[in-house]
Amino acid sequence: MTLLAQGKKQSEIARQLGRSCSIISRELKRHALKVYRASSAHSKVLDGKWSPEQLSKRLEFEKSDLSISFNRIYRAIHQGWLDISEGKASRKLRHKDRTRRRKNHLEKRGKITISHTLEERPISAQNRSHFGH
Repeated sequence: MTLLAQGKKQSEIARQLGRSCSIISRELKRHALKVYRASSAHSKVLDGKWSPEQLSKRLEFEKSDLSISFNRIYRAIHQGWLDISEGKASRKLRHKDRTRRRKNHLEKRGKITISHTLEERPISAQNRSHFGH
């Protein structure tokens, strides 16, 4: 049962949770259809595609026991530590990154062969005496 369902006023709820009245009011407006449900608010946050920067700052703001940097979150995502059953964790990010290249990866695409070298240029092109070379 929520504090609101117990008949507490928003100012009492704010005082008890250590938040301002405006935050409580905004939270109730944002997530309440007729009755505030913490579980529906929680699921909306999980589906909300937060950036790793927002997640780390949110933990810091809430004075959580868990402290993690956004670099660590990105590293965990790109190294596959946070795979999610429905798809890759990187697809859950708000901004999708480009695919990363491995450092020791050999390029398998075709190479452009140079038909002639610079030494084979005409002398007029070398001296820049002729326009268009």
